[in-house]
Formats: sequence, C-alpha cells, structure tokens
Amino acid sequence: MSTNNFRKKYRKLLDKVAKIDDKDLLIRCLSGLYKAPLTFPADLKKLKRFKSLAAQFSQLRNELGGNAKKFEIIACAEITAVMQQQGVVLVAKKSHAELLASPVSETLEVLPAAIAKHSVYVAPDANKTYLQSGVAGSFSLGASPEQSTNIAISGGGLLGQSVWEKGRANSDMGRSGPSHAVPAENASELTNPEESPPQPGKPRFLNAEIAGHSNDTPLDIHKTYKLEFSVALEKAKNANAAVRLPDSELIFEKHEEDIELSVEVFSEDFKVAQSPVLLKVPRLGPSKDKARFDITPLKTGRASLTATILKAGNFLFQMEISYSIGTTEAETKPASVVTHGRPLDAATDLKPREVGMVIHPAANGYELTVWGGASAKKVTLPITEAELDDAIKAAREALIGVILQRDEKQDLVFQQGLEIDVDSQSRALRSLARAGATLFQRIFFGPLCGADVQRVGEFLRDQFSKPDVTLKLQIVAERFPIPWGLIYLGPIARDAPLDWKLFLGMSHIIEQIPLQPNLGIQDSLIKSDDPSLAVSVNVHAGIDAQMKSDFVGRQLEYWDNCSEGFGARMRVTKRQSRTELLAALTNSANDQLMYLYCHAVTSNLGDPGGINGSHIVLTGDEQLMLGDLNLEAPMTEHLLGQPLIFINACESAELSPSFYDGFVPYFMAKGARGVVGTECKTPALFASEWALRFFPRFLAGKPIGELFLNLRQEFLTEHRNPLGLVYAVYCDGDTQIHPGLS
Repeated sequence: MSTNNFRKKYRKLLDKVAKIDDKDLLIRCLSGLYKAPLTFPADLKKLKRFKSLAAQFSQLRNELGGNAKKFEIIACAEITAVMQQQGVVLVAKKSHAELLASPVSETLEVLPAAIAKHSVYVAPDANKTYLQSGVAGSFSLGASPEQSTNIAISGGGLLGQSVWEKGRANSDMGRSGPSHAVPAENASELTNPEESPPQPGKPRFLNAEIAGHSNDTPLDIHKTYKLEFSVALEKAKNANAAVRLPDSELIFEKHEEDIELSVEVFSEDFKVAQSPVLLKVPRLGPSKDKARFDITPLKTGRASLTATILKAGNFLFQMEISYSIGTTEAETKPASVVTHGRPLDAATDLKPREVGMVIHPAANGYELTVWGGASAKKVTLPITEAELDDAIKAAREALIGVILQRDEKQDLVFQQGLEIDVDSQSRALRSLARAGATLFQRIFFGPLCGADVQRVGEFLRDQFSKPDVTLKLQIVAERFPIPWGLIYLGPIARDAPLDWKLFLGMSHIIEQIPLQPNLGIQDSLIKSDDPSLAVSVNVHAGIDAQMKSDFVGRQLEYWDNCSEGFGARMRVTKRQSRTELLAALTNSANDQLMYLYCHAVTSNLGDPGGINGSHIVLTGDEQLMLGDLNLEAPMTEHLLGQPLIFINACESAELSPSFYDGFVPYFMAKGARGVVGTECKTPALFASEWALRFFPRFLAGKPIGELFLNLRQEFLTEHRNPLGLVYAVYCDGDTQIHPGLS
C-alpha cells in the first residue's frame, strides 16, 4: 500500500474518532491509539458503539500485513494532529536524548513505542486536557524544560505535515527547551520507502462573509451589502460560513496549479446582482481574489440565500445561509449556515457535467437550482409531494403496462423473451412517450408553473433534444425520485413522429445523487488492487423453482467463473439468507460491490409499518424489512468497503417512490457509494440478462453511467427491447472499477 493511500484511509478513521462526543472516551481512545496506532484500544472495543470502528482499524492493519511497522510513524503523526485539534496535549517526562543514543536503524525500529512513553513537553495550560505517559490524569510537571525536549512531530495530515522535520518543535502544542529532532538525513526513512509523498500545504478554509459587517448584527432592509467568498489559511473571524479545505494533494491533480470553483448565489429574500462568479483557488496559500456578490435584503425577519459551489459543472456542495433582517427582537440571531454535499477533497475526481440540478422540498413545492453552460437559475416548482407522487406513479404504471403487454397471440411478450416484435415495440413507444411527456409537462408546464419555471423546461428540452449529442446530466435531489430516464422531450400529437432517441435515458448519461449533509464518498474509483476486489452475490435461490428457470443458476455460475478466472484478484462471497445479509450489513463484511437478485416489496406511508415496512425477499421467502435494518444494522455502523449496491428486483410488487426513498438514504448513510435499482417490477429473464451483460463490462473498468446508456441502447437496437429504462443510477456516473479486471 502506498503512503498516500494509507494516509487517506487512516485519516478517515481518525475523522470518526474525532467525532466521539464523550470527552473521557475520546481521551482514552486517543491515548490507546498513541500507544498502538493501528490497533483500536481493547478496553473500548468491548463497547457496542465502537464495534464498527474497531473492525475498521483491524481491517486496515490486516491490509498492511507485514508492512505495518513501516506505517506506524506516519500514523503517530496523524494521531498527534488529532490531539492538537481536540486540545489534548502530551507531556514528556524524560529526556529525548536517550531515544537517539542507539544506531539509527534501531532508533527507527523502537521510536513509535518510545513516543508513547516519552512524548512532547509543553507549558501547562488550564484550558487543555493533559495526557501523562499516555494516560489521562492531572498535570505533573516532572522534569524541567531543560531536561525534557520536544520530539519534532509536525502536525499530521489533518492539520499539516506528516513528516518529522529537523529543528522544528510542535508549534501548535507550545515549545519549551531545546529541540533535538530526528536528523533530516534520516527523515526519508520514516515514510514508506516506495515513494516520497508530496508535502501538503497548511490548512485552508472556504469563507463566506459580508464585508465590513459584524456576523451577529442584523442587516438593514433595502441596503446593499457585499457578500464575499474566498479561500484563506484560517476561518475568518466574521465568517457567516466556513468550510475546511483538505490538503492540496487531495484537491489538485498533479498537473494543476489552480482550479476554478463556480459560486452561484440565489435567493427570494435578497436581490442578488451577480451569478455565477468564478473563484480561482491556487495549489497553495489563500486565493488572490474573491467571488463577490451584491446582495440587498427585500424583507424583514429571517431571510436566507443559497450558494451552490461547482467544479467543472459538477456539484460540490450547497450552503443555505440565513440572516436576520431589521431589528425585531425575535429575529435578531447571528448568521447561520446549513451545508449539503460532497467533501471538497472529492474535487480532483469530479469530471465535467454539461447540465446539473439540485432539488429539495420548499414551502410551496420544490426548490430547483439548474445550471448549464455559462448560465444558472433558481426557481420553485409549484408541485406538492402528493402531486409528485401521483405523477411518478402514473409514469411507473406506464412501464408496468409495457411489461404486462400481450401480443396478438396473447403472449406476455416482454416477460417471455428478450426479442420484441415490431408491433409490440411500436405500442410500447406510444405508451411510454405519452407517459414521459406527461411527467415532464406536470413538472415544468403545469397550470401553476410561472414563466420562470417554463423557461427552465424549455432550456432542458433544448439542451437534451439536439440530435446525435450525448450529455451528462447530474441530479442532486432530496425526496424527488422521478424516473428521469423516462422523460420524453418530443411532441406527442397524434400525427407527430415518435423517436426513442427523445427519451432522456436513451440518449444521455443520467446520475441521481441523494442530497445529504455530507456525501461521504470522496472518489469515483472502486479499487480492485488493495489487495483485491470484494464482491458479494446475495440471491433468492428459490426464484428458479418458482419460475421453472435457471436465472439464479446462470448468475451464480458466472460468479463462480469470475472467482476462478480472476483468482486472488477477486473475492466472491455468496449469501442466500436473511441472517447472512443482515450480518454483512452490521460491518462484518468488506464488500465493495454488493449485488442482490431477489424480490422487493414497497410499503407506503399509509400501509402498516409505513416506509419501514418496505422489504427485500431472500431464499425461503425470508423478509428483511427497512425497519429491521434501521434497528439491527443501524446507519451509524458504516459499511467497511463503501460498496456500490445493485438491487436487481425481479418479478416483485411495484416499487413506488417510497421504496428507494427509504433504502437509498439508508445505504448512503451507512457509507455506500451508491445504489442501482429498478423503477418498477422487472421480468426475471430481463433482469438476469441485464446483469450478465452489465457485470463483465463494469468489472473491466467501464464507468457506470456510460455503461447503463450503452446497455439501454444495445437492448433497444439488438432486441427492440426498451426495458433498460426501468434501471436508475443513484450514484456518481463516473463510478468504475480501477484497475479494470478482464
């Protein structure tokens, strides 16, 4: 494992450690990790709340194998950084000179253990917690400053550099006495010998603040203010919002010296003079310029504006900043912010998107921010949740109608084979085009839609109706699970020619990403060489007997062949029971790709159990309900492998918005990188064949968004079969296996 890869994984674990809300437990955890950086403290491992985190530390140590010793010093520096960040300080009780008395090779061998006993001397500070020989307790000065010396561990990757520097005491922890650091000529031996890692810059923050105005003072109505966004080396004292940027090697590609972030600000409560504005961010240091917006409050009371941050048209995050306007006593609160989106260290992996949308519920419908080219716009879609649910239901009923369609012989043509005759395909086209056009009309051209909403609809129609042009569409949405691939953009008058290419999903790459407080997956690559690709195949083995077929058997045979053919490069785990799958979802598994071929059933809000009654059905018709998952495999226990989850639900009850409205947020909150699923019940034959064509190409390294478009077009061209429209991608469309396996 490379140094950078280890550091990235270890930092993720330390981020979770830093979130421990009990101060005593946090200190015990940091103390234990400082003694043994790659082993979760044994006394805390027994606690149920730390079961998942302890397993993740064990998994990382197992991945390192015999090379674990090489990484302990790097881990120590990272632990030190977290201690600094949490106000936990280590105190030296003995001279550091003894540590350097032995030969360098021996010193390097024993140094990590020695650090745990003889740490850094600092001046007492009543506001900080002190650790003495790695154990929390009252402060005892011990040796004098002259007798005790600093071990020069600079701030770890979370706060700064992760190497040991000559003559540099730990400035964040204070300094007393002379410094006796590891000689510079030996510093390279403290990192992975495979490579010399790049030196990250100092911590940086994206600040948003109103120039010349105190953060806790209300704004005056009709007065124009300057809202400024900038990157700085620290949080601005008067910032309305501040987001930590990670180290430069995580944000920038190797060839990039700077990147441009597009900042777009919209509000119904403020007049905003400019949008969008580009903010150039250098590889190191603060931004030279600021993205500035003239904002003018239009009402008194609490008012808000929305700032959307993009890189190359790809969504990073959205900030909802609220201010008090006027001097009414009830509303004089400091400015506040709610942030949704990706961590900024995903920036290097974000590929361009031609058109994107962010959608979330609002007081009078749904708030939509759309961007494309050099323009951006924010509108409110005047459709209620009930109306949206009805529109989605009508569209899915059209899909189900095609699946249940009979030919002139009264055969269920879409269920009994892949090949579709010309007449049946033509009937399907008329039905689906009408349903897709109706869905588009209800959202953007309904009776309550104003001119601004209709202009957004026309913009989308114009962008996605161009012949022989394939665009990437990104939808980041909360509670807006419409079947985007089914949207039809052409005319549907009686004499109008219909064209499969005018379905959004037949000509364009579509990705749907649930809008969450933090989209935790930082890249689009599923690594297959660290050390191998972990795949699980979870099936309802009874489907073959129920349908007198070999759908399950053929897929299991395919995975057996993969396991044999790829050898050590792939680990395939098969599961059939509720118990096995539930155990995997409580963190005992390290799946990177989790495939489910089973039945699935939706429970709606008005049904017994509500959304939590939605369930998947495994062998023996065992049901695993969403409510059971929330209780027995809670969202706080993250999935170690951050898997892509493919729910191939065949011959099951209709999947309403409630099914994915429950399961997608559940899996994403557990750390899954995404969910692939069907919009409605799917013929078992088609579901099986789709999987057998999908997986070989996906394993070979094809990006999932492009692959889904290719498969839809392939089934339509080769078999006249449009059922690829039933599949939806709830993840980054660039998700792929790397390196590919073939």
